[in-house]
Amino acid sequence: MNGVTPLVSIGLPVYNGGDYLRQTLEDFLAQSYSNFELILSDNASTDVTEELCRGVAARDSRIRYVRQPKNIGGGPNHNFTYRLAKGELFKWAGHDDRHEPTYLEACVKPFLQMADVALVYPKTTVIDEVGKQLYDYEDNFHMSSSEPYLRLRRVLEQPNSELLNPSLGLFRRAIFEGRDPDGGYFASDRVILAEIALHGRFHEVAERLFARRIYSENYWSAGNDEQVQTWFDPASKGKVMAPRLRKFAGYWASIQRVPMPPSQKLRCLTELLRFYTKSERISGAIMDLRLIHRRWLRR
Repeated sequence: MNGVTPLVSIGLPVYNGGDYLRQTLEDFLAQSYSNFELILSDNASTDVTEELCRGVAARDSRIRYVRQPKNIGGGPNHNFTYRLAKGELFKWAGHDDRHEPTYLEACVKPFLQMADVALVYPKTTVIDEVGKQLYDYEDNFHMSSSEPYLRLRRVLEQPNSELLNPSLGLFRRAIFEGRDPDGGYFASDRVILAEIALHGRFHEVAERLFARRIYSENYWSAGNDEQVQTWFDPASKGKVMAPRLRKFAGYWASIQRVPMPPSQKLRCLTELLRFYTKSERISGAIMDLRLIHRRWLRR
């Protein structure tokens, strides 16, 4: 970066991304907005990922490439890219998604105009493994309310069957300063998004500048709960992670951390408890408790 601190940092954790990585990297090199850094963290890939990353890093000083000596898991690798970031604004990028040339320019602009915006993302198009457009997707996360509890409600009530594309948008990096954002368990991105929502408004750019690739090898469709958890954190293999309880604890901790008046904090905690007293949430928590109990009995 020639000594210039970038405004935007992009974290791109990748493992064996050779099939799509080249396109994604070229998308960032073609951005109309240039004041960014791209952090590539290769999770000990065994395909052409290392060659692609080293090649593009040699071409452009804005790109930093780090190769992990072993596969540390998806969650820790996401956190690793965040810890290396220098920019005021940050985003994660999937190795297989696409970004239009004006993506960064359009997403940076609202931050420069509105101090109370915490996250910006564009509209989404869903594509398949060969890049064919499947359908336009409506995220519906444009949250203009000044009430933190209403923004929290919107994140909590997003159905599990829906995508969470705003989690791949730009947010203010200072929100998680000094700690790892990703909890390393399934759906921890919801907790990340909830904490961002507690800090400020979400702004949706009207143009469809982001293409989310959905195909059979996405990690969330790669196997059962244990296999998906191992993708997030290999060190958790064989352990009971209780992701539903951990999500609740993560939401609760986020509310406690965010600076806001006691009355606002109470409304947010009330909103969280209201959501978790729904029957399906209670049954999910009971499922986690049963798993923990079975593991304890085996000892």
